[in-house]
Amino acid sequence: PAPTMSEQQSHSAYSEVTNSPLSSRHYRYLLVDVFTERRFSGNPLAVFTEARGLNTDLMQRIARELSHPETTFVFPPADNAYDYSVRIFTPHAELPAAGQSTIGTAFALAQERRVQAPLAQRLVFDEVAGPVSVSMVSPVTTMKQQLPRFGSVYPEPVDRLIAELAR
Repeated sequence: PAPTMSEQQSHSAYSEVTNSPLSSRHYRYLLVDVFTERRFSGNPLAVFTEARGLNTDLMQRIARELSHPETTFVFPPADNAYDYSVRIFTPHAELPAAGQSTIGTAFALAQERRVQAPLAQRLVFDEVAGPVSVSMVSPVTTMKQQLPRFGSVYPEPVDRLIAELAR
Protein backbone atom coordinates (compact mmCIF):
# COMPACT_ATOMS: atom_id res chain seq x y z
CA PRO A 1 0.00 0.00 0.00
CA ALA A 2 0.94 3.66 -0.30
CA PRO A 3 2.77 5.06 2.72
CA THR A 4 -0.36 6.22 4.50
CA MET A 5 -1.34 6.33 8.12
CA SER A 6 -4.45 7.35 9.95
CA GLU A 7 -5.10 8.70 13.40
CA GLN A 8 -6.09 5.20 14.46
CA GLN A 9 -2.54 3.97 13.86
CA SER A 10 -1.00 6.25 16.46
CA HIS A 11 -1.13 5.47 20.11
CA SER A 12 0.78 7.21 22.87
CA ALA A 13 2.64 6.18 25.97
CA TYR A 14 4.69 8.00 28.55
CA SER A 15 8.24 7.34 29.54
CA GLU A 16 10.40 8.73 32.30
CA VAL A 17 14.08 9.10 31.66
CA THR A 18 16.71 10.46 34.01
CA ASN A 19 19.01 13.19 32.74
CA SER A 20 21.23 13.10 35.82
CA PRO A 21 21.28 11.32 39.17
CA LEU A 22 19.63 14.39 40.72
CA SER A 23 16.79 15.11 38.30
CA SER A 24 14.32 13.38 36.07
CA ARG A 25 11.95 14.59 33.40
CA HIS A 26 9.02 12.93 31.69
CA TYR A 27 9.24 12.57 27.92
CA ARG A 28 6.14 11.68 25.94
CA TYR A 29 6.43 9.58 22.81
CA LEU A 30 4.06 8.33 20.15
CA LEU A 31 4.07 4.81 18.77
CA VAL A 32 3.29 4.97 15.07
CA ASP A 33 2.63 2.17 12.56
CA VAL A 34 4.20 3.37 9.31
CA PHE A 35 3.31 2.17 5.77
CA THR A 36 0.02 0.57 6.74
CA GLU A 37 -3.67 1.19 7.04
CA ARG A 38 -4.09 -1.17 10.01
CA ARG A 39 -3.06 -0.77 13.61
CA PHE A 40 -0.27 -3.05 14.87
CA SER A 41 1.01 -3.81 11.38
CA GLY A 42 3.47 -2.03 9.12
CA ASN A 43 6.71 -0.66 10.51
CA PRO A 44 6.66 0.35 14.21
CA LEU A 45 8.28 3.65 15.15
CA ALA A 46 8.64 5.51 18.46
CA VAL A 47 8.64 9.32 18.07
CA PHE A 48 9.72 11.69 20.85
CA THR A 49 8.14 14.89 19.57
CA GLU A 50 9.83 17.07 22.20
CA ALA A 51 13.33 15.75 22.95
CA ARG A 52 15.03 18.86 24.35
CA GLY A 53 17.40 17.91 27.14
CA LEU A 54 18.29 14.45 25.83
CA ASN A 55 21.92 13.82 24.90
CA THR A 56 23.23 11.29 22.38
CA ASP A 57 24.04 8.62 24.98
CA LEU A 58 20.59 8.83 26.54
CA MET A 59 18.83 8.75 23.14
CA GLN A 60 20.78 5.59 22.28
CA ARG A 61 19.88 4.00 25.63
CA ILE A 62 16.19 4.85 25.15
CA ALA A 63 16.20 3.38 21.61
CA ARG A 64 17.84 0.21 22.93
CA GLU A 65 15.29 -0.04 25.77
CA LEU A 66 12.28 0.47 23.47
CA SER A 67 13.75 -2.02 20.98
CA HIS A 68 11.75 -0.73 17.99
CA PRO A 69 13.48 -0.90 14.61
CA GLU A 70 13.83 2.89 14.81
CA THR A 71 13.17 5.68 17.32
CA THR A 72 13.22 9.38 16.42
CA PHE A 73 13.91 12.41 18.59
CA VAL A 74 12.61 15.82 17.49
CA PHE A 75 14.34 19.08 18.45
CA PRO A 76 13.85 22.71 17.52
CA PRO A 77 15.96 23.52 14.45
CA ALA A 78 19.39 25.11 14.85
CA ASP A 79 18.80 26.89 11.53
CA ASN A 80 15.58 28.66 10.50
CA ALA A 81 15.78 26.97 7.07
CA TYR A 82 14.36 23.84 8.77
CA ASP A 83 11.12 23.17 10.62
CA TYR A 84 12.65 20.59 12.99
CA SER A 85 15.89 18.80 13.68
CA VAL A 86 15.40 15.01 13.78
CA ARG A 87 17.78 12.34 15.04
CA ILE A 88 17.14 8.68 14.25
CA PHE A 89 18.32 5.72 16.32
CA THR A 90 18.09 1.95 16.03
CA PRO A 91 18.67 -0.13 19.17
CA HIS A 92 22.36 -0.29 18.15
CA ALA A 93 23.34 2.95 16.40
CA GLU A 94 22.34 6.37 15.15
CA LEU A 95 21.30 6.54 11.49
CA PRO A 96 21.99 9.52 9.23
CA ALA A 97 18.52 9.19 7.61
CA ALA A 98 15.70 6.65 7.21
CA GLY A 99 12.56 6.81 5.10
CA GLN A 100 10.05 5.17 7.44
CA SER A 101 11.33 7.23 10.36
CA THR A 102 11.14 10.51 8.48
CA ILE A 103 7.62 9.91 7.20
CA GLY A 104 6.41 8.55 10.54
CA THR A 105 7.88 11.53 12.39
CA ALA A 106 6.07 13.99 10.09
CA PHE A 107 2.84 12.09 10.72
CA ALA A 108 3.37 12.15 14.50
CA LEU A 109 4.02 15.91 14.46
CA ALA A 110 0.86 16.46 12.44
CA GLN A 111 -1.10 14.30 14.89
CA GLU A 112 0.13 16.45 17.78
CA ARG A 113 -0.73 19.54 15.72
CA ARG A 114 2.84 20.80 15.94
CA VAL A 115 2.54 21.46 12.21
CA GLN A 116 1.29 25.00 11.67
CA ALA A 117 -1.40 25.66 9.04
CA PRO A 118 0.89 27.20 6.35
CA LEU A 119 3.32 24.29 6.76
CA ALA A 120 0.64 21.62 6.99
CA GLN A 121 1.54 20.06 3.68
CA ARG A 122 5.34 20.37 3.76
CA LEU A 123 8.03 20.06 6.43
CA VAL A 124 11.80 20.26 6.11
CA PHE A 125 13.80 18.23 8.61
CA ASP A 126 17.46 18.70 9.44
CA GLU A 127 18.79 15.15 9.69
CA VAL A 128 22.39 13.94 10.05
CA ALA A 129 22.51 13.17 6.31
CA GLY A 130 21.21 16.64 5.43
CA PRO A 131 17.86 18.27 4.67
CA VAL A 132 14.83 16.08 4.00
CA SER A 133 11.56 17.53 2.71
CA VAL A 134 8.31 15.75 3.59
CA SER A 135 5.02 16.51 1.80
CA MET A 136 1.74 15.40 3.32
CA VAL A 137 -1.16 15.47 0.89
CA SER A 138 -3.83 13.06 2.07
CA PRO A 139 -3.72 10.13 1.65
CA VAL A 140 -0.07 10.15 0.47
CA THR A 141 3.05 11.23 2.31
CA THR A 142 6.28 11.56 0.31
CA MET A 143 9.82 12.68 1.02
CA LYS A 144 12.67 14.15 -0.95
CA GLN A 145 16.28 13.83 0.16
CA GLN A 146 19.79 14.31 -1.09
CA LEU A 147 21.31 11.46 -3.08
CA PRO A 148 23.15 9.03 -0.80
CA ARG A 149 26.94 9.08 -0.67
CA PHE A 150 28.81 5.80 -0.34
CA GLY A 151 32.31 5.29 1.01
CA SER A 152 34.77 2.88 -0.53
CA VAL A 153 35.23 0.82 2.66
CA TYR A 154 32.94 0.17 5.63
CA PRO A 155 34.61 1.99 8.55
CA GLU A 156 34.34 -0.77 11.17
CA PRO A 157 35.81 -4.28 11.13
CA VAL A 158 33.24 -6.87 10.12
CA ASP A 159 33.85 -8.92 13.30
CA ARG A 160 32.85 -5.95 15.49
CA LEU A 161 29.73 -5.37 13.42
CA ILE A 162 28.71 -9.04 13.68
CA ALA A 163 29.27 -9.00 17.47
CA GLU A 164 27.15 -5.85 17.83
CA LEU A 165 24.31 -7.31 15.75
CA ALA A 166 24.37 -10.49 17.85
CA ARG A 167 23.70 -8.55 21.10
